[in-house]
Amino acid sequence: MSGASALYAGYVTHHRRQPAIHGFQFNLFMVYLDLAELPQLFDGRLFWSARRPALAWFRRGDHFGDPDMSLDEAVRTRVADVTGQRPEGPIRLLTHLRYLGYVMNPISVFYCFTPDESQVQVLVVEVTNTPWGERHVYVVEPEPDSCGEMLRTTFAKALHVSPFMQMDQRYRLTATVPGEQLGV
Repeated sequence: MSGASALYAGYVTHHRRQPAIHGFQFNLFMVYLDLAELPQLFDGRLFWSARRPALAWFRRGDHFGDPDMSLDEAVRTRVADVTGQRPEGPIRLLTHLRYLGYVMNPISVFYCFTPDESQVQVLVVEVTNTPWGERHVYVVEPEPDSCGEMLRTTFAKALHVSPFMQMDQRYRLTATVPGEQLGV
């Protein structure tokens, strides 16, 4: 990758305690894309593309907003509609690409930075409930006591994602500012 874009390798862990105990952990990787670098980011790469179907394909239609509008513009517009302030800094996306024509993307996180890139101003969290194909976009501001590289926020659940969790709940999201390592 180039510029601010990167590839993060790691793992996902899940543990449910009720109504039945269940858990798993598996390895994965996700791309972290500077939206200003699209679609040129993958130009000249045989198996990667943002312009055409490929083994690894960033497809605009896999994310929220009008597919005829750039994703960068869709994020800026959504944040302005929700918060009243339009982000002016870079927007970077942690997501899965479409591989071999298929995508399973339960969560994508858009990091909206201040113009000088010194801090994350807003997080846009796009959640998809894979079995039903529904999508919801949460626009959340990190809590004021979030410090340095750690971002924290809570928000009401608005999309049914699991048959084991009721709707009347709040999510607590903790994420690090992307750097050498990343945690969500």
